[in-house]
Amino acid sequence: MLPNSSPIQLNETISVLRLRAVKERTGLSQSGIYAKMSRGEFPRSIPLGGKAIGWRSDEITAWIERQTAKRDAKLTRPNESEARA
Repeated sequence: MLPNSSPIQLNETISVLRLRAVKERTGLSQSGIYAKMSRGEFPRSIPLGGKAIGWRSDEITAWIERQTAKRDAKLTRPNESEARA
C-alpha cells in the first residue's frame, strides 16, 4: 500500500458539513442536534482541527432517510383505535 493511501474508499460526493449546514438540512436547532447526539439519536460530529467540528454528509442524509422511513411506517400501520373497532 502506498504511504498516503487508505484502505477505505470514500465516495467522492461525501463532504463535511458544518453546524449551519446541518441545521439547514435537518431543520433542527443547535441544542436539538446536541441533545439527540447525547442520546445516540443523531450522527456524532467529527473533529476537524482546533475547536472546529463537522458531520459527514452521508451520515446526515442517512439520518434524514431513517426519519422519513419512521414517518412512512407510521402512515402504513393501521390506527390502533380503528383496529379495535
